[in-house]
Formats: sequence, structure tokens, C-alpha cells
Amino acid sequence: MEGPKLNIAIMVCGHWRDGRRCYENFVNRIKGPNSHHNLDLFVITSGVDSARGTVTGKTYMNPVGEVKHDKKYYKKHGLIYNVSKDELKKEIEEVYKEENLIGVYLTEEEIEDNNINPMSWEWFRRGIFSKPFYGMQKVKEHQKQTNIKYDVVLRTRPDLILRQYITIEKPDENTLYTFGGWKPWVHSKKRRWRALHKYMVDFFAYGSVDTMETYTNIHLAKEPIKTGRRKHPFQSEWQLCLYLKKHNIQRNFILNKRNLYNIPR
Repeated sequence: MEGPKLNIAIMVCGHWRDGRRCYENFVNRIKGPNSHHNLDLFVITSGVDSARGTVTGKTYMNPVGEVKHDKKYYKKHGLIYNVSKDELKKEIEEVYKEENLIGVYLTEEEIEDNNINPMSWEWFRRGIFSKPFYGMQKVKEHQKQTNIKYDVVLRTRPDLILRQYITIEKPDENTLYTFGGWKPWVHSKKRRWRALHKYMVDFFAYGSVDTMETYTNIHLAKEPIKTGRRKHPFQSEWQLCLYLKKHNIQRNFILNKRNLYNIPR
């Protein structure tokens, strides 16, 4: 039985990568189960693209200029390169032509922005967390301009493959619906950290407008939350867990097995 019809803003955030091939999965796993709702799409990306692979390997789009090594991967693995913003926007609009695409928004990003320690808080803050924050500003602007009131804001990424259907229901306040619940790959030996840190992803979540505004505002944190870990203390997923706890936001794991999603890079 279908629940009440909801107004849902879907923010597709991140480098475009293999977004074209992953679109069919988006239609089947996210759009399809929620087609009775009003779905608005906001795509937030940049003129920089990246891929996992050798530096001499295949790029998803035609590079503009030099293809460089993406520092978050081991040497000789990982590509990062500029693309034509006009061609990128044209491709995204063509892929999502059947959707209610509110806009394609390109953040200001340069390859050189990634030339910092990929395990530093600043790298996570400016990278993973910047586009959802920017997208949330666009969602709020659209609400104000059109007098629409969104019941749900959902954050996903262009290159996500799901093996489970996502059914969106009206969220409880101060509750984030996300993926996780399993043991993290970096595991603290201290009991108090183990109890808190059931792994959660940093690329998919939904909740009310207020909850998602708090969620995306992690980008504004100039300093990370101190942890009891020596190895990767500023890891995005770990910081997100601590940040949500600090703001009294509960996590509801709607997908709780790691093999139920994949990110082709």
C-alpha cells in the first residue's frame, strides 16, 4: 500500500564519472519504487572528473588538458582531469531528460584543489562534503522561489549501483536514513568508539529538510571532531558518525549489507 504523496528533492552529488551507465540503476532502484511521489532532481558536480585506474587508462569523458594522478589512490592508480563544462552539462541533461531536472550546478573546483593530504580533514571537507552542502543551498533556494515545501531531501551520487530497492517514506525528525551498520574497516580498540562506530556511508542519506541541512552543514566545520583513533582519525565516515551524534541525529540503516551496493570507478 502506497503512503502519502511526498515532495522529494534528490541531490545527485559528485564527480560525474560513469553516471550515464548508472542511470538505469537509478531509475530501477530509486525512481521506480517512488514514482508515485513528486521527484525533483538537482545535479551537483564540477568541471573536474576522476576515475580509479592507471594514469594511462581510460577516462569517462574526453579530458581537457593533462590527465593527472589522483592523490587519494596509490601511485600509478587514479586519474583526475578537467572536462569541458559545456559538454558535461549537455551530457547530464541528456541522461536525465526524462526526469524533472531542476538544474545542473557546477561547483568551482580545480585539479590543484586535490593536491593536499587525502587523509586530512580539509581534503574531506572540501571534497566529499562540499557538493552536498552546495546542493542543499540550491534546494532551499528552489523552495523559496517556487513556494514548494519538500518533505524529503535525498543525497546520492551519479555512479552508484544498488542491488536493493529504496522505498522512501516520510522521515522522522532528527533521523537520517542511510546505509551501514556493519563493522568499519578501520576499527578502534576502545570500547566507547566501537559502540558508536557502526559503519555508515558518506554518499547516501535522506531525511527531512532540517535534518539534511544539519547533515550537509558538516562542510562548514573548519576543525574535525577529536577522536580516540590514531589511524585515519579524520576519515569522512568516522567524522560523520561523530558529527551526527553531536547534533542528536539518529541513524536508521535502510541497507545494512555491504554487498548491496557498488560504486564503479
